[in-house]
Amino acid sequence: MTTSGFAGVHPRKSFLYLNLRLDRPLHGDRIAKSEQVSKNRYHNEVKLSAPDELDTELVGWLTEAYTLA
Repeated sequence: MTTSGFAGVHPRKSFLYLNLRLDRPLHGDRIAKSEQVSKNRYHNEVKLSAPDELDTELVGWLTEAYTLA
């Protein structure tokens, strides 16, 4: 069985970065960085400053990343 990570959490002093491994780049104000790391894989950094930023859009991205892993 092969497994790979789908997300990473990188705490900072007043916020955290959630890194999502997807097969596409994400776009929008909350995306701090999107980087293509291989032919079919992107690392997308989502900046989170408050608990209420955990919304349906973010849960959808997490689900998508988990499904690809």
